[in-house]
Amino acid sequence: MSRVKEVDDISKEIIKKLDEAMVQTVNARLFYEKYKSLLDEAKKIHEKKYVPLWNEVYSDEATTNQEQEQLKELEKAMKNAWEKLGKAINSLFE
Repeated sequence: MSRVKEVDDISKEIIKKLDEAMVQTVNARLFYEKYKSLLDEAKKIHEKKYVPLWNEVYSDEATTNQEQEQLKELEKAMKNAWEKLGKAINSLFE
């Protein structure tokens, strides 16, 4: 095999890998846009609906102690879900 042919083969291998990387970059961008959309929706619902309603129900005099405990458990679950998402995001950069 000539040396030029060897260089040609290697360059084709590199180009193929770069093309695959480009496709994966596009896929990553699409994934990120979907992730960002879901995250924005979750934040909006959390801030505009969940937090005000949680505060209203928790502080309502008609809410029993048992119901307040249930609300605290829901708040723990919500905090846990946000923390898990944060850890998953951080793991992308490790």
